[in-house]
Amino acid sequence: MTNPLAGLFTSEPAKPSTVTLYSGADYTGESCTLPVDERTYSLAATGLPKIASLKINWVKSPMQTGAPFLRLYTKRPTSLQGDYDDGTMATFTKDTTDTGTWADATHLKAMFATDLVGRLDNTGMGMVLGAERERPIYDTLP
Repeated sequence: MTNPLAGLFTSEPAKPSTVTLYSGADYTGESCTLPVDERTYSLAATGLPKIASLKINWVKSPMQTGAPFLRLYTKRPTSLQGDYDDGTMATFTKDTTDTGTWADATHLKAMFATDLVGRLDNTGMGMVLGAERERPIYDTLP
């Protein structure tokens, strides 16, 4: 009988899922690797002048069931409670050779699709009562 867990546990840690960003269309120009960590970053954090194409590097894991995606914003997202589709963001769920007008995005966030389910905020502290707290923006990558 074959062990269904065979191959899941190795001596080397699994590589995390990432998104590779490129300053040129068709995966050309300068590049930057973004972690899929739910943090919102400024464009400056990437060191790129723009994000013209991207590759999603999904490393499947038994702990993570949803696929990673990238969200680009044309204005600073402020809500800690989530994203509002007000026309200032676009979601990319697959490799993209040309982000079009979204290349001029000012902010970005990579996350897993399952991170959207049952999530009240992205701090792990639950619902924030009273005045809405502002979302932290990171200007450097980890």
